[in-house]
Amino acid sequence: YRDIKVHTNRNGQISSISNQFAQNININPNPSIPVSTAIQIAKQQVNNRTYIKDNQLAVYTDDNGAFLVYKIDLAGIPVSKTVLVDAHSGEIVKEIMQTVNDGPTVGQGITNLGTTVDSLQMYSGNGFAGPNYFPNYLCEAFCWDYGDCDGQSYDDCELSFIQGNCDEGYIEDCSGECWNDDHYFYWFWALGNDRCETDLQPSHPEIDTVFYLVDESAPDLGNIYTISTFPTDFVSSHWIASEDSLFDSDDSTTSERSGTEAHYYIRRSLDYYYNTHNYEGVDGEGSRVGVIVDFIGFNAYYNQLFDVTSYGLGGIYPGRWTTLPWSSDPDIVGHEIAHGITFHSSGLLYQNHSGALNESLSDMFGYLIEYDITGNTSWGLATEIFLYPEGNSLRDLSDPPLYGQPDHIIHVNYVGESLQPSDGNDYGGVHTNSGIPNKIFYLLIAGGSHYDWQVDPLDENIDLSREMVAELMFIWNTQYLSADDNFWDAREKMLFVASDYFPDNPDVWLSVFNAWSSVGVHPQIEVNIPSGYFIPGIDTINIAADLSTYGSQLSSVKFSILSSDSVITDTFDLVQQTDGLYQATFSVPEYEDLFYLSVHVEVIDDLIMNYARVGQFVTAGPVEVYGFSFVGDPIPIPGMTLAMSAELYNSGLSGIAPGITMEIGSYDTSCFSSVSNNSLFFGNLEPQQIIEQEAGFYILTIDENCEMNYEPYLEMNIIVMGDMCWSDTISFVIGEQLNTSRYNIPGKFYLEYAYPNPFNPVTTIRYNLPEDAMVNITIYDMMGRQVKTLVNGSQTAGYKTIHWNATNDKNRPVSAGLYLYAIQAGEFKQSKKMVLLK
Repeated sequence: YRDIKVHTNRNGQISSISNQFAQNININPNPSIPVSTAIQIAKQQVNNRTYIKDNQLAVYTDDNGAFLVYKIDLAGIPVSKTVLVDAHSGEIVKEIMQTVNDGPTVGQGITNLGTTVDSLQMYSGNGFAGPNYFPNYLCEAFCWDYGDCDGQSYDDCELSFIQGNCDEGYIEDCSGECWNDDHYFYWFWALGNDRCETDLQPSHPEIDTVFYLVDESAPDLGNIYTISTFPTDFVSSHWIASEDSLFDSDDSTTSERSGTEAHYYIRRSLDYYYNTHNYEGVDGEGSRVGVIVDFIGFNAYYNQLFDVTSYGLGGIYPGRWTTLPWSSDPDIVGHEIAHGITFHSSGLLYQNHSGALNESLSDMFGYLIEYDITGNTSWGLATEIFLYPEGNSLRDLSDPPLYGQPDHIIHVNYVGESLQPSDGNDYGGVHTNSGIPNKIFYLLIAGGSHYDWQVDPLDENIDLSREMVAELMFIWNTQYLSADDNFWDAREKMLFVASDYFPDNPDVWLSVFNAWSSVGVHPQIEVNIPSGYFIPGIDTINIAADLSTYGSQLSSVKFSILSSDSVITDTFDLVQQTDGLYQATFSVPEYEDLFYLSVHVEVIDDLIMNYARVGQFVTAGPVEVYGFSFVGDPIPIPGMTLAMSAELYNSGLSGIAPGITMEIGSYDTSCFSSVSNNSLFFGNLEPQQIIEQEAGFYILTIDENCEMNYEPYLEMNIIVMGDMCWSDTISFVIGEQLNTSRYNIPGKFYLEYAYPNPFNPVTTIRYNLPEDAMVNITIYDMMGRQVKTLVNGSQTAGYKTIHWNATNDKNRPVSAGLYLYAIQAGEFKQSKKMVLLK
């Protein structure tokens, strides 16, 4: 099953069920590899030292089917991961980041604001309990890997370093693998007195006459322990302490100011969740929160497996930013704590759409927490940390494109989901695509028009609207969302929340519906429309649409036919066949054109959902290959590489065939060793017109073993606006020059691109003369000075070729650089560029 969730309304009545059972699973439940092998495979996916927090045998399903997997939780610093290893093949089925890294999307910091906090919770003396930031499971794992290797408990294990069969400087673990101990182990851990312990977690303080940034004032919400790793990158740490109850030192080595901000903002964050949403701590059960400030770096982390949040010291990022430490802005701290809430509730995976939802929820509650603490209503995230440029932000919830995020699913900034999410692709657009749900959040609070969709705020009073949206988002995250939800899943579940928790206010449901629609996340429909060429006035087309995602909210469904100039030529009803399935059959128009199809869905309350251009078909044409030629008009022989041009002919009588491209499809592999797979652009083709490609050539290489007098073929696919409409086959004879009269007279004047270009020392210039003409071809330098006249006289019609050997009119070599070549043939004029290399 997939996290079956049963929801109730305010009256305790069951109102909806989200997610579904995974049916028809047929796999071998007995693993083929042991868990120890799966653990070793999983460990290779994390560079830092880890321990096995949990492992279990489970069934994982996705679009590719069901898999028996070992679910391996690898906890480490700074990165933790969950790895799903196929229990039969040993292949990695999925990697799930369990550590949130916000550094790549933000700037850097240098110093604190220096503001005073009047209600800072602290601890006088050293009598506080704990904390255990990083449990000794890491040590236990080390003991197992490097100890006696016979399964003894940690308490009984004697830690040892054994070179074994490894080279000098490496040690052998219990599986026989070699590790560089200095690089891999001492980076984080230290060994001494038969004990394994980390330098990062400071020992419990011995001085009892000072004040520490330890908050045990609300244990039901979770104690807070704040330490500093200044000035290291998680190598060592110290307690943040003051001799009196005023943490005001501007000595950066003490981290008093960074610690004050992070400590206070986390307390206020936990108070917000309890006072506003009746939620206790980051996990709903009051778990302690560890806080680390002032590590060297420009990141902020929330590590779910340890419930430790970390904030970089920042600094000057050359050429870009100067910022305060990451702990300085309450919306950054609120953002990170929200990651903890999400990890412990919905568990949204930090990748692709689910990761963007995870990141967006942190942006939302970062905004709400900053408003709760300061009353600031700015939509910019992390604005307070920026010293330069002044007023800069990491993101803007009201205007995501301002900082490189999309505000619509088709926006240029949108990042497609990745089958292999990684740091290199921002885990499938986690930090980028969060702009889409961020825009929804803004519209539900403030309202507005977006992409021609009017979204009303949840209340005309913006303070009440903000409260309602906060409740909506919190319930959505903690009770409805699931780990791998995409935007469409999230949309459906937010509508569930609107129905379940605001049943007496249907305007909430409508605002949610419109907000998601305004960013392009409509109910997904499947429309099956054949594409390609159809005979005008004769052929018919069947259209089928699956609209089951609308459920019972549908009133009617229509589709319209639009001409190439976006004029609606006809509209038809789609008739329901079964639940959610609609069909129609229509005759294509009687004239030649490119046509588009759009679907119009009428929802309750006369709301019309338009799905524009869900398909297209062509009645212009047909288009066929009129002729082809080779650069230099050679005799094709085995082993030769040819540069081929082609001409297309629109045999239609009235319609333009638009956006024509052509590419090589199948070809005679017994004679061609290779052909180019590029698609060349021909443009719009008027009826009865013959045109050649605008630029480039088709490159063909004849195999050396191809026999003379053999006639190989090429299948040419002719494409209209992305849809293949026709296929034509051409051929020529090996050893014979192209001499068919059809090929000797081009359809228009044209100056080809020089080939090769760049060149040294000779290039070939081809040009087409559809009729006899006086022809002049001259070379110029970039100053407009004449360099050489190649042709100057009368020529007959045909495909022509001239060579230039990089000399001037005095037959002296010219210097390397950019040159223009220009043709005038009768009234026709054209020029192009070429580059001479030396």
